[in-house]
Amino acid sequence: MPREQIIIVGAGPAGCAAAVQCCRLGVSPCLLDRTGQAGGLTRNAFMIENYPCLDPTDGPSFAQLLARHIDRFGIQVKKTVVQSIYRTNGGYAVTCDTDEMWATSVILAVGTTPISLTIPGAPSLLGNGLYHSIVEVADRSIDSALVIGGGEAALDYALTLARQGARVDVVVRSDRLRAQGRLVSLVRNNADIKLNFSMTPLAIRAGDRGVILDVATSSSTVSMAGDCALAAIGRVNALPGLLKGLDVGGPVAVSTPSPGLFVAGDARVGNLGQAGMAIGDGLAAAMAAVAFLENRGREER
Repeated sequence: MPREQIIIVGAGPAGCAAAVQCCRLGVSPCLLDRTGQAGGLTRNAFMIENYPCLDPTDGPSFAQLLARHIDRFGIQVKKTVVQSIYRTNGGYAVTCDTDEMWATSVILAVGTTPISLTIPGAPSLLGNGLYHSIVEVADRSIDSALVIGGGEAALDYALTLARQGARVDVVVRSDRLRAQGRLVSLVRNNADIKLNFSMTPLAIRAGDRGVILDVATSSSTVSMAGDCALAAIGRVNALPGLLKGLDVGGPVAVSTPSPGLFVAGDARVGNLGQAGMAIGDGLAAAMAAVAFLENRGREER
């Protein structure tokens, strides 16, 4: 079983920041991610414009900057799906889809997972007409699209699709948006995006060239068609599905009650999706993990 000093799970902003900081402090970490790429959810972003000293940058470009950043330190992202993490032999076993690894310390920067649309037809269309992220449809030619949700992610997806030339219908269950501020203004001023309020999705099915979404309004049931549909109805912490008998405490802090186990980014603070906050978390987790290794080394001597 391969042995590492520090394993970092997740190559989003938090994981990449942690990996570089580990290197700067003299420890070469093993960086794992299911995609094998740097960036995480930033690859879905319409525009990152609140990161200090960086000009407004679209998500894919920001992910490329992260990739170049870790490459300067010789860090590679190993493509693997982490299935579970548990305590063993004074460290942690990380079970992946391809093998099992061991580390003295683990930094979990696993972020969040999307909440699935649970209406009839959704499970069978997932990945084939119905998607949870923009990167899944980035290479497709889309003339029209449906976006389900009223939060920041839904509006972000709508703006990206419109920029790619699609006409977008945003389906909002409530009579108002959950998102606020600049994103709302950008959407309301985009002629290719239509906001549809007080619509409850009932079912989704394959259409002649895309999908058809049946929705209930206050007075009737209508059908809406699009080349594809994106569900952006919320996300949940990805930690619980990975941890086997491990205590991360709550609310989650960078340093957990499990010695040598650290949490960073959205997996720690929740579904905020702010790259700058995640990077700061990654730096803190790396510093704590390296200090843990040093203290353990002194104790063993």
